[in-house]
Amino acid sequence: MAGRTAGQLALAAAASLLLASCQDAEPLPGSGMIDGMDLGLELGLDLAELDAALNQVDSALLQRIVEKSGHDPIDPPLLYQARTRLGDEDLWLRIVVLPLSVGGRLAIATDAAGLVRATGLFGTATFEPDTDGAWQTFCFQFQNGPAPLTLAETLDPAQVDEYWLALQADPAPEAEATRALYEHRKKMSANSQFVRATMRRTARGDLPPRDWVRQWRVNFVAVSELSFTLAPFLGERAAERHHRLALEAAERLDSVLLAAETQEPRDVRQLVSGDLYRDTCKACHEIKSDFLGGEGLYDGVRRRMSEFGVRRDLLRVGWDLWGVPHEARESQVVADAFKAGFLILGEVQDTPPE
Repeated sequence: MAGRTAGQLALAAAASLLLASCQDAEPLPGSGMIDGMDLGLELGLDLAELDAALNQVDSALLQRIVEKSGHDPIDPPLLYQARTRLGDEDLWLRIVVLPLSVGGRLAIATDAAGLVRATGLFGTATFEPDTDGAWQTFCFQFQNGPAPLTLAETLDPAQVDEYWLALQADPAPEAEATRALYEHRKKMSANSQFVRATMRRTARGDLPPRDWVRQWRVNFVAVSELSFTLAPFLGERAAERHHRLALEAAERLDSVLLAAETQEPRDVRQLVSGDLYRDTCKACHEIKSDFLGGEGLYDGVRRRMSEFGVRRDLLRVGWDLWGVPHEARESQVVADAFKAGFLILGEVQDTPPE
């Protein structure tokens, strides 16, 4: 059931290239059985009117999607539709389920606007139990971001390689800033995982390993070093504020490290969920930028990612995606399945029932 994200703090996958949630939350319980799968449970949603979609993926389309995504379809993907309620929203969902070559399945649920509202990885020991939430963090990179891709506009694996090499070689300041966005995403996704794992471990009465906290601190220092490279997108004042808050987060982790060495799990938990999140992570999300029309960084960057040269169709672990530690191959298999699922959602049309 790794990767279930319904009801968690909204985080667009595109926006998470710059910003990632530092707040841990657990998925909601759910209901909805079909074809021997408890999709509601795996997605963390209460699914009503769950049924197979009228339009499915034909073999010719699937072959083209495989060529674009690199996904290995050991069995055909399946499309479903359902209704659910999230907060005050009544939503019609499209759900694609893809079997994975490493075992198990990936489920992606999107709303009528094409935004990812929940994901689930299930059906194999690779993903269960997800004790420290690493697979949940991996899937969270896509949460509330736009899902559908089209074959005509999506790079295939060879084109992804060419794009990445060209981007690394481009000396233009704008290309440097785009590279910084990709790097920022990986660092902040790793930091988000440190938060999630720390919150889970302290809830069980365990302390986080001290080397985690040290690496977490190193990551925030690295994030601070990206701030001024991002200035063409954020503006000088916002970049300066971003830099200071990232360094402040690194400094606050000294207190977390000391607590991990000398205090109780509850003390570590309080430091992470209280001061560190409120005074640095949340404050950074809300930095106002004149370059972004006066919006905060989170919303402003999310709305303009394509303008900043960021592509949604790379999905390469270590490039634009953070990968689960010690699970690089499995992470890429799941990333390829996400790309295939997004192509399916873009190429197979469906409409809500009357």
